[in-house]
Amino acid sequence: MNFIDHNILTIVTFLPLAGALLLTLFPNRDRDIKWFALGITLITLLASLHLPWHFDRSQAGFQFEQNVQWISHPNIHYHLGVDGISLWLVVLTTFLLPLCVLISWKSIHGSVKEFFILMLVLETAMLGVFVALDLFLFYFFWEATLIPMALIIGMFGHGRRIYAAVKFFLYTMFGSLLMLVAILVLYFYNAKVTGTYTFDLLQLYGLNVPFHLQFWMFLAFAIAFAIKVPMFPFHTWLPDAHVEAPTPISMISTRRFFARPSGVSFGATGLVAPNAWAERRFGLTPWATRYRATLMARLADKSRLSVTPAVWSGCPIGVLSV
Repeated sequence: MNFIDHNILTIVTFLPLAGALLLTLFPNRDRDIKWFALGITLITLLASLHLPWHFDRSQAGFQFEQNVQWISHPNIHYHLGVDGISLWLVVLTTFLLPLCVLISWKSIHGSVKEFFILMLVLETAMLGVFVALDLFLFYFFWEATLIPMALIIGMFGHGRRIYAAVKFFLYTMFGSLLMLVAILVLYFYNAKVTGTYTFDLLQLYGLNVPFHLQFWMFLAFAIAFAIKVPMFPFHTWLPDAHVEAPTPISMISTRRFFARPSGVSFGATGLVAPNAWAERRFGLTPWATRYRATLMARLADKSRLSVTPAVWSGCPIGVLSV
């Protein structure tokens, strides 16, 4: 593996963050800031095209892996990789962000620098979720998406923007805490069984988790993902966030299925995509997943009926159709 193949995921993931840091040094000239942000997102898109171009479709598993130790105690690795699903989620994310910049060209007037810095930070966080193969690293990126999105809604949204931002933050934080508990339970259970402390997802796949523990872990992950989708009955944050957010965040927050890259697609990949990265977490709880598959399908169908009207109408009517 050459240098580019070995480091391409790091390059693609952190290019927007590097651009955000450079933007902090820019003078407050709105036109220059917008062109620079657009340039960074386009360069990131071009870099991400290396993935499908050099992806070996005859090879199963993850490719372009990069795995180095990040923190020794606890054992946390900087472990990145993509498969045939997460690869396209990365490309679709990098495709969406230049469009967000262009849509914001004339709609954002005050605090332009701050807006585009937050958008670039958000892009790095979204990309990190799709490529991280260490559970702690994944959780780090997962939480990192929450902060810029909530700030953008609260700072650049419409009339009830503060209410929408706080509601979005509280809902997502609740699900994140449940996910963190499940990750820690898995971490310590693996240490108890194997004597090895690790958050590495590929190593944890081989762990035989008893059904009763699978059930509670599945429940914690499922609720966290269901909030992100959003899925009934955790969906009421979406109409407020969609209506009050600026247009680029509405684009991101309403991309509800795994083929549309966004914060909520993190949840959708975990619940519906058969081979998506996030869904593989349920590979740790196979029997619990099968046991609750019918329930999750019914909730997904209910969510389709209750949330979609809110998305298309631009008002919280979806809440009334529950």
